[in-house]
Amino acid sequence: MPPATEEDFRSLRRASSEGDPVSAVVLGDLGEGWDFATYNRAFRWLKQNPDAALVALGMTRFWEAEDGPRLDVGPFVRGLEYALDRQAVVLRKPSASFFRLAVEDMDSRVDQAWMIGDDIMGDIDGAQRAGLRAVQVRTGKFRPEDLDRGISPDGVLDSIADLPA
Repeated sequence: MPPATEEDFRSLRRASSEGDPVSAVVLGDLGEGWDFATYNRAFRWLKQNPDAALVALGMTRFWEAEDGPRLDVGPFVRGLEYALDRQAVVLRKPSASFFRLAVEDMDSRVDQAWMIGDDIMGDIDGAQRAGLRAVQVRTGKFRPEDLDRGISPDGVLDSIADLPA
């Protein structure tokens, strides 16, 4: 895991070899750190421990880097779900519980909250499934064809700067 994430898991016992029993395998974005050996090690731990949870820190498909789009953790999680025929527990976007917790953390209510985002699936669809209204911005990773995916934002803006006062 990236050093910034490792701090969050410091108090947990971590497996050191493929034969170690595990109760969960947690996947987050490794960026350039993903390689076949790492991915296959996660697969083997889960295959050898059928009761272990596959935990995803998010299900974002990709993100925009300076050099163009890069895969995020979602495709890696989906591959493991397919190979193992089990569903991941998702802790962040697009999990409805993630959005609801964020609203609660702001001492607000779902029916009062709006999500503004550039990801039609992770931001807009995820927020709407949690009961929030959602505005798509045409910046970041937005592509015009996103509006043809069958997901209907509650509004579309060219930029977050166009939000009404």
